[in-house]
Amino acid sequence: MTTGSALVGIPTSLTPKQIASLPVWRGYWQRMLCNTAPADRTAAERALENVHRAWRQPVPKFSWLVSPRGVEPEILQREREPLMSLSVPGFLHDPVRWASLTGSPVWLRVFAAVAPTAAGPRRWAPLPPLRLLQRLCVHAFFRVVVDPPFADEASRLMDEWLLAVRACGWFWRQDGVCWLCERPATIHLDVDGQLHHPAQPAVRFRDGFELYYWHGTEVPSR
Repeated sequence: MTTGSALVGIPTSLTPKQIASLPVWRGYWQRMLCNTAPADRTAAERALENVHRAWRQPVPKFSWLVSPRGVEPEILQREREPLMSLSVPGFLHDPVRWASLTGSPVWLRVFAAVAPTAAGPRRWAPLPPLRLLQRLCVHAFFRVVVDPPFADEASRLMDEWLLAVRACGWFWRQDGVCWLCERPATIHLDVDGQLHHPAQPAVRFRDGFELYYWHGTEVPSR
């Protein structure tokens, strides 16, 4: 496959050093998603502006929320304008190219090692970020540890998504507005990296909004 394609050379195997770095990367990723410092609003908005421009989409108005209090996931699903619709470059929708990457043994090995817990700390998001965070987590591993199997343009676009994920809690679009949410003030996980606490809110935001989880499943406070 030529370097002008979205996909470039796909590694056929991982070295022992790269295999040993998989749990290290998984731990780093979880710590990054569990960051409870206030969001870097400037960095998040700049990254999402770049994503929209890359897709030749008009840059929306940005509006910030302290928490997802009052946001109804069902309404966002009905709106059918989630930011997730821009979540992966168009070439990943090419079944031949996508299959050549995700069907490769090295991709499958990395995905199996890091993807199951890639979205655990952010399952509180009104629009589940599972697919995006799984792909970004695997992409970032390749980007840092292995030669990335994407051409430069695709890698730069996915890098912008990574910057946005690192800079704030989460984001979604509705009625032409891109809503960005602050990070939680506290996050508790179980040993598998899923939201969990047996006696307290697993997620608490700075406005007092709380969410309770039992090993990754949202439950009533009682």
